[in-house]
Amino acid sequence: MICNHCRANNADDANFCQQCGKRLGTTGLDEPTFLSSPPVYVSAYGSTSSARNAYRSIESGTPPPPPPPGVHTGGSAIPYEQQPPLQARRQKSRRKRWIVLSCLGLIVLLAAAVGSYAYSNRSTPGKTLATVCNAFKAGDFPTVYNQYSSSYQRQVGGEAGWEAATKQDASSQGGVVNCTYSNVNGNGSTGSDVMSLTFGYGYGVAETFQQTLIVENGVWKINSSTRLT
Repeated sequence: MICNHCRANNADDANFCQQCGKRLGTTGLDEPTFLSSPPVYVSAYGSTSSARNAYRSIESGTPPPPPPPGVHTGGSAIPYEQQPPLQARRQKSRRKRWIVLSCLGLIVLLAAAVGSYAYSNRSTPGKTLATVCNAFKAGDFPTVYNQYSSSYQRQVGGEAGWEAATKQDASSQGGVVNCTYSNVNGNGSTGSDVMSLTFGYGYGVAETFQQTLIVENGVWKINSSTRLT
C-alpha cells in the first residue's frame, strides 16, 4: 500500500506508514469536506426549480419571484378573477361606461333644450298678425310692410311709396288707435284672418279687412288684404 503522505511503500495489511507514521488510506484533512453545490430547500411554491430560484434570490440579494396566479403565501388561494388587477380593470370599464352614458344624457338634454327653444320661437300666423297690429298702432309702417309676402309687396308697390300713402291715409283719419284680428285659421302653409283697424276720427267705427297668409322662407307673411267695410 502506498502512503498518501510520503509515498512510501507499505504492506497491504498495514494500518500506519512504516516511514512517516501516518494512517494509511486518509487524505490528512483535519476539516470536514463541504458540499460544492448548495442544498435544495423545500419551497411553498411546490417545485424544486422554484426553490432553486428562491435560493439564488437570497444569495444575490434580490426578492424571490412572485407566486403563480391563484397561490397565496398566507395559506389560502385567491381566485384569479378576483385578484386586484382584474378588479381595477372592471372599475375602469364601469367608469368609462358611466362617462359615456353621462355624455349621451347631456347631448339629449341639449337637443331637447334647443328643440324647445326653436319650437317656442317658431313663426305662427298669430305672431305675424300681432306684429302688424302693434306696428300700426305705433305708426311703424316699415315693420308692417316687412310682414307682407314678396308677391304682395310687388302688388302694393315699393316700400317708400306704400309707406307714404298709408301714413297719409292714417293721419287723415286721426291715426290708428286700435287694431285687432280674429278668425285666424292655418292649414299647412296657408292661412287667413280678419283684421280690424280703428282710427281716431272714426268715433269707434272700425275698418275690417279679410287677409290671407302664406309661409315664405319659414315665416308667416300676409299675402293679401281686402277691405270688407
